[in-house]
Amino acid sequence: MSGMGENPLCGDTLRIDLIVKKGIITDAKFMHHGCALSATAASLLLENIIGTRAAAIQKLDEYALLKLIGAPVSPARITCALLPLRVLRSARKK
Repeated sequence: MSGMGENPLCGDTLRIDLIVKKGIITDAKFMHHGCALSATAASLLLENIIGTRAAAIQKLDEYALLKLIGAPVSPARITCALLPLRVLRSARKK
């Protein structure tokens, strides 16, 4: 599965690739160009979905991702922090 997206407000771009075996995410990688916040959010998000069902991706919670980041995110930076979740939700089979 693979997904791509960008944040037009700041120019961040992100590609996420997942390996799914028998419906379970067994590995996840990303390529990123942009700010440290979106890279950190992508890394934390992917680290936490390994071993989960691919079907559960659509149910992931924005609040849970913000909590994983572990630091306050200003309203102006929310789109950076949530870019990985948006890209992950758009992932499709190759």
